[in-house]
Amino acid sequence: MLKRGKLPKIPVLTHCPGMKMKKDEFYGPADLLIGNTVTIFSRPCLIFDCNDATKKWYKDKYKRSANG
Repeated sequence: MLKRGKLPKIPVLTHCPGMKMKKDEFYGPADLLIGNTVTIFSRPCLIFDCNDATKKWYKDKYKRSANG
């Protein structure tokens, strides 16, 4: 369903592949916390858990837990 890469907050549909009409805004680590909802392909997706490595990464990098 998804491949590794930046996930735009508002996908832009164009007539030609690769054509950009506006500057994209992407989801970042602050948006991807447990309990947050992100919209993927016009559908709300609740982030309800993450693996131990991701929890450790949030703790090391941001000095906070992935729980928000």
